[in-house]
Amino acid sequence: MTTKKPMVKAVFFDIDGTLVNYKTHVICDSTLTALRSLRAQGVKLFVATGRPLKGTAFLKDIFDFDGFLALTGSYCADKDGVFFTKKMSMDTRTRFMDYLESHNLAGIMETADRYVYTEINDRVRTVMNRELPPAENCRELAEDVYQMIAFVDADEQAGLMAQMHDCTAFRWSDGAIDLTLKTGGKRAGIAAVLEKYGIDRADTMAFGDGGNDTDMLKFVGTGVAMGNAADAAKAVADYIADDVEHDGIFKALKHFGEI
Repeated sequence: MTTKKPMVKAVFFDIDGTLVNYKTHVICDSTLTALRSLRAQGVKLFVATGRPLKGTAFLKDIFDFDGFLALTGSYCADKDGVFFTKKMSMDTRTRFMDYLESHNLAGIMETADRYVYTEINDRVRTVMNRELPPAENCRELAEDVYQMIAFVDADEQAGLMAQMHDCTAFRWSDGAIDLTLKTGGKRAGIAAVLEKYGIDRADTMAFGDGGNDTDMLKFVGTGVAMGNAADAAKAVADYIADDVEHDGIFKALKHFGEI
C-alpha cells in the first residue's frame, strides 16, 4: 500500500478559535484525525500562537507537534530548542512605558515564560479574568521582552500607536491589544521555520481566525481562515473553512486533497 504524497510540506495552526474553540478548549476528534493523517504523510506541523510557550504545554499531551511559534512568532522552538527570537529594543520598551505612565494606563511585558504586569487595576482584572500576580517595576525588568499588551480602548490605542512606530497592534479584546514588532509577527516565525527546514513558501498552508493571523495567512502558500474568523482574517485568506466547532480544519484539508 502506498502513501499519498502531500501537496504541502508544512502546515501552521493558530490555537484559540482554530485548533480549539473558546468554549471547551479541546481539539476535536476530526482535527486530530486530520493531524495524524498529515503526520503519516511526512508533513511538518507547527503551532503559531500569541500565547507564550508555556501556554502551549497542554497540547503536548494531545498531539506531538514539530514546533511552536509562540508570542506571535517572536519566540520559536522545536525539538532541538529555541531557534528564532525577535525581542523588543529598550527604546521600544521605554516608549511603551512612557505612554502608559503618562496616561495612567496598564500593560504587560511578555517574556519567554511569564507575563509581567505594569500595574493591576479594574480594567486589567476585567479583561484577564483570572488570579493575577503582583505588578512589577517593568522599567527595571532584566529579561528580554518579545511582545507587549496594552489595556486600551480604540481611542486610547490610536494615541499609543502614534508613539509605537515600530510596532503593530492586534486587538483581541474590547479592552486590550497585543503589540509586536513590525519586523516580527507570525510571518517572521514561519520564515525562520522555512529556512531551517528547507521548505519552500509555496508548499505551506496555515489556519487562523484572528487579526494576528493576517500576516501568516497572506505569507503562506495557502491561507485558510476559519468560519468563525475575524473579518480581517477572512479578507486576506485564500479559502474560508467551516468554523472550529464544525470540523473546519478537517473539511478544508479534504477540500484541498491533503487528507
